[in-house]
Amino acid sequence: MNQKSKILGVSKDFLNTYENAWLNHQKLPIESYNKLYCVDRDKYLALDNSTGNCWIEEFKTLKEAKDWLILDEIDYRKKYDNNFSIKIYATEVERNMGEPFNYLESFKQKEEAVTEAKKLMKREDYAYVEVIDSFNKVVFSSDGVEEDYYIASVNKNMIMNNEEDYGMEM
Repeated sequence: MNQKSKILGVSKDFLNTYENAWLNHQKLPIESYNKLYCVDRDKYLALDNSTGNCWIEEFKTLKEAKDWLILDEIDYRKKYDNNFSIKIYATEVERNMGEPFNYLESFKQKEEAVTEAKKLMKREDYAYVEVIDSFNKVVFSSDGVEEDYYIASVNKNMIMNNEEDYGMEM
């Protein structure tokens, strides 16, 4: 196995230690692996330091996290980009608890998913609907009265989380 494909599952604490060491220009806690992943509650974090620029990305499944670490960016984008799904919340309580039911069809174009979400809100008595991209980011939401569009542009080299940029070179 060459260094490019060496991937190691670690604890969240270890991933944080690795990231902090990189950010502070300290010796990395492990140098034989430059692609790490961990479980963080209901999501997966993947760290890629194969280029010397420590990128961290968040995923909903372990397979997506490993694919991001294994595949080059073009192959990864072909596999995961342009895949939109709809989450439906029957009540406001379900929305607040984060317990949607997922519309079974997925869409290649955001506009198609948004159109279908709007139709669902008109036909059914749902409290809330969201269109989700392949990175589990909300790109559209509606309560049947108000509609909100979000810019959910996440790429392999950058992730914005609480206005902190984990992809910036130091």
